[in-house]
Amino acid sequence: MRKFVKLLWLISIVVFLALLLYVYAYTIDKQKFELLLASGQVTMVSRQNFFYIILGLFIMSNILLNWFGVILYVRNHKSWHQSYSDKMGAVVYGLIFVLNLFFAVSVILIGVLNGPNLYDVSNYFSLLLVPCVLFLVWLIFSGIVMIQKNK
Repeated sequence: MRKFVKLLWLISIVVFLALLLYVYAYTIDKQKFELLLASGQVTMVSRQNFFYIILGLFIMSNILLNWFGVILYVRNHKSWHQSYSDKMGAVVYGLIFVLNLFFAVSVILIGVLNGPNLYDVSNYFSLLLVPCVLFLVWLIFSGIVMIQKNK
C-alpha cells in the first residue's frame, strides 16, 4: 500500500511540474499576478516571481510533509506492526498526493484566468472539487487506520 501511494506521490510531482512549466510558457511575458496580502492590500507580482513563489511553496510543503512521514516512521518503526507502519506511510504520502493535486489544479486555474485567451472560467472551478473529495477520502482512510491502531 505504501509503495503504491508513494508512486502516486512521485507521479503527482511530475504532473505538477509539467503543468507549472506549461502555464509559465502559456502566460505572456509582461503578465502580472495579483496577490492578496494578509493586511488586505493587493500587490502585483511578475510572472517569473509568482511561479518561483509557487514552486518554492510546492517544494517546501513536500519536503516538510515527507520529513514528517520519515520521522513518524523512524520513531515508531520498532513498536508498530509492519502492516500498520506501511499504512501510516500510505496515510502521509496520501496527504502529500492530495496536496500536490490541489497545487496542480490551482496552477491550471491560474493559467486559465491569466492566459491570453478568454475562456469561460466557470467550467474550470469544478476541478477544485477533485482535491476536496480526495481529501475527504484521505480523512476517512486515516481515521480507519487510527481506529485499527487503537484496537
